[in-house]
Amino acid sequence: MSAYNTHDGPLEKSRGSIDIAVSRTLDKYSQDHLVPAFIVLMISWAVFYFPFANPFITARLCLSILALLQFTNLIVKSTKELPGAAPFNWNDLLNQQIQFLMFVTIVFNIASEIGFHTFQNEELSKSMNNEAKILMPFMSIVNVVLILGSGKYHWMALETATRLTQGVIFVCIAAYIVYAVKENTKRKAEREAMEADAEKCT
Repeated sequence: MSAYNTHDGPLEKSRGSIDIAVSRTLDKYSQDHLVPAFIVLMISWAVFYFPFANPFITARLCLSILALLQFTNLIVKSTKELPGAAPFNWNDLLNQQIQFLMFVTIVFNIASEIGFHTFQNEELSKSMNNEAKILMPFMSIVNVVLILGSGKYHWMALETATRLTQGVIFVCIAAYIVYAVKENTKRKAEREAMEADAEKCT
């Protein structure tokens, strides 16, 4: 607290001033939203640990979709704490990215199931499933660290963080698709070469 004088022509006034430093903690937010969101996100990765067998097709699909629906409920709960006209904020960015990551998990799961059961490409499907066990946690950890670190320690502005986290996901997915196509082509060429050698031997 402090006091100072102000002058307005012949009028002189003594005024008081108080400076208030406010600090925010993430305890309540982390308990009500962050921890449940991370748990649901990790549960969604569990679809890649189910075996490729007919009895588990429904279980794999339901787990990934139910995780997404549960997280949607968490989004609604977290946004109710803010006014309806609140602008796009760090909480919205975190929710958006986690929701999109869960959607990517569903896409990878369906793609591996289609490759296994429809195209009968067991080797490609199993490699996609095993590689998704690493790819999905990697993208999730990178994005969550970027968002929470930027929001708390001001590493970058909200708009920059939004573009960067979206770019990380799209670049990782594009790089993986290129890698998967090359590996599948390589395996197919090796298989054809082996078949040709076997025909020569017979």
